[in-house]
Amino acid sequence: MHRAGFTLIEMLVTLAILAVISAVLLLSTASSGTEPRLRLEVERLQARLNLACERAELTGRDMGLHLGSAMYGFSQRRGDLLEMQTKPPLAPYTLPKDMQVVLPDVKLVPGLTEKPLMLCFSTGERTTLIVTVEAGARDPRYRLLIEASGVGRIQRRLPDNSEWRDWHAGKRNARA
Repeated sequence: MHRAGFTLIEMLVTLAILAVISAVLLLSTASSGTEPRLRLEVERLQARLNLACERAELTGRDMGLHLGSAMYGFSQRRGDLLEMQTKPPLAPYTLPKDMQVVLPDVKLVPGLTEKPLMLCFSTGERTTLIVTVEAGARDPRYRLLIEASGVGRIQRRLPDNSEWRDWHAGKRNARA
């Protein structure tokens, strides 16, 4: 007598195969999901920095970039004082919990620095700065290089490579 259907063993083997495939897909998606988020955060920083520098030129008041280990914010000069911006889009911004800001030769604390680490002058000039955003040793790193001329470049470094390379998404390497 021939019975139709699946045996318990066949169903368990099928479930085990599906579980292994799901685990592989989940791990590959999770690891590849960090890089686009890192790139997005550096692009977001670059866009906000562009806005702050344009605002400095339009208002005639210098703007400053303040950094913390996992956040950044902007201030505007009012006389001799720097006033932190509290309204979007220049309000303090906290990076996702798995990301951090790194500067060469500067140990950042969780809160924002009291003094700005970069200035956008009302004349259109900027101080130089290199800001790296990273998520861990196994993930790529992205950094934003800001030159005094106002030109900014996004660069990328893979975990197994010590060399930074300019990152281009199409032709998106614009002013920072």
